[in-house]
Amino acid sequence: MTLPLVVDLDGTLLRSDLLVETGMAFIRRHPFQLYKTVGWLAQGKTVLKSQLASATDIDVNVLPYNPAVLELIKIAKNENRLIVLATASHYTLAEKIAEYLQLFDLVLATNEERNLTAESKRHLYGTAKAAVSTFCEGLRARLFKVGVSVTTIKPGFVQTPMTKELNLPPLLIAQPEKVALSIVKAVQNKTNTLYTPTLGTDNAYYQTFTKLYIQADKSIVRFTASDKTLYIQPHR
Repeated sequence: MTLPLVVDLDGTLLRSDLLVETGMAFIRRHPFQLYKTVGWLAQGKTVLKSQLASATDIDVNVLPYNPAVLELIKIAKNENRLIVLATASHYTLAEKIAEYLQLFDLVLATNEERNLTAESKRHLYGTAKAAVSTFCEGLRARLFKVGVSVTTIKPGFVQTPMTKELNLPPLLIAQPEKVALSIVKAVQNKTNTLYTPTLGTDNAYYQTFTKLYIQADKSIVRFTASDKTLYIQPHR
């Protein structure tokens, strides 16, 4: 089974946001018509995106594309996977980018009737993750009889070019070497599923999340430590 690759645009394929790009382009071109953007936004974010896309001419050739993401897409393309661009940006801009890059088989974007927000795209992301996990479970069960183990790796934030632009606290980003060692150990131990990095009670991750917890609403989130792993569960 070949799984599709669904790629977000703003902050992923691009190291910027097209709404910001078009907004700034509009202000530069029509500095005395800033009031129009307020009126468009008052009619909804979908109208704002549509009007800015129509009123500006963004050169997609010079946009700040993320080379690490482009390389990932090319690898998936060579594996004959379906490549989907799913973005909350307006479809006219998304189509221009897709036409320029010549990497996408399908484009899902905001139009006049629908604002493709994170909530709208979440089912694509969740479906893809669930499909991978389910596929690994089935493969694990099938190969168990012949002595082959299958380990599903579920990493958190790792220090890579793809996470460089996220501006996360350093303590929340694991080093590749540490994650790689945990993966090797999991494979050697024939672990079914590996979550890495774990949040041990004796490391900086635990202290960071404990601090966040103290500032949070205790009626919503509760942290419990067991076997030196931090679990997050709803407070009952």
